[in-house]
Amino acid sequence: MKRFLPLCFVALISNAMLAYDVDVDGIFYNLFPETKTAEVAPKSDDQPQERLYKGSMTIPDTMYCNETAYRVVGVGPSAFINCNDLLHVELPNGLQYVADKAFMNCTKLQHMILPDSVVRVGEKAFFNCQQLTALVLPDTIIEIGNEAFAKCYKLTSLAIPKHVCKIGINAFCDCNLSLVAVHPENKVYCSRRNCDAIIERETQTLIVGSINTRIPDSVATIGYGAFAYCTGPENMFIPRCVTKIEDNAFYGCNYMKSLKLSSTLQSIGAQAFANCTAIKEISCRAEVPPVCGENAFKNVNKKAQLYVPIQSIEAYKNADGWREFEEIVALPTKATKK
Repeated sequence: MKRFLPLCFVALISNAMLAYDVDVDGIFYNLFPETKTAEVAPKSDDQPQERLYKGSMTIPDTMYCNETAYRVVGVGPSAFINCNDLLHVELPNGLQYVADKAFMNCTKLQHMILPDSVVRVGEKAFFNCQQLTALVLPDTIIEIGNEAFAKCYKLTSLAIPKHVCKIGINAFCDCNLSLVAVHPENKVYCSRRNCDAIIERETQTLIVGSINTRIPDSVATIGYGAFAYCTGPENMFIPRCVTKIEDNAFYGCNYMKSLKLSSTLQSIGAQAFANCTAIKEISCRAEVPPVCGENAFKNVNKKAQLYVPIQSIEAYKNADGWREFEEIVALPTKATKK
């Protein structure tokens, strides 16, 4: 049934600073007349909207303006940014995208079910949604943007559907993930051997880790920020298959107490272990000290014991990144075996 909304164009001409075209039933929209579609929009480009929406709300499948129906296909950029009192949003069937920063800093948003039509979640779309405990990603989703769900501290489980072909940098950084799975038919990513991690098939790069991750033997690279701010495990073992640890891979892992690096490791990226302040012991079996990027061990306790092959002690004492440690000693005999 159509609804006549005679005032829906008032906002379009009344204030040049407004970020939306129309206001219908207290929800702001941008209209795309050529396709008869609409996206939810922020009220203003320059005004705070912390208390604009509260509690629970429903975005309709179709909105009407001047007797014309528009399908709601997107939640636009920054549409609900900083709405601290928003608890739940029921998204419309037929929604195709959640744009950049759409729900950023909605710190009380508790759960989110994306309809079976969404194909893209933009950068920082749910960044810092601190109370988000449940997330359901639809089979239709293809792309998850950079930091899309970063700092969702209460998000503990994640299931990646089979059609996802792009996961951005730090998409799930600083969550509290303990269960991670990838649909077995996904051609780009996998979570082989129930490792509780996301691995990029083509490059064998582990891009998202968790508290319970067990790094499979086939992984060649620990990706950028893969374990950043992870609250576990306490004892991290990097297997022989890994030759490269990228920038920020374990940044801020304050719960890590010991670190074991294999004999095949060749490089450690910038700030890879920065701010891992609880580390008390590191062992590295590589005879040639792995090349360290800038501040690879920034704020790591330099009094921590560093165990290396006995024949390589002097090399480590002279190598960038490694020479900072005060106690560089020989690996125990058993540990030197490859």
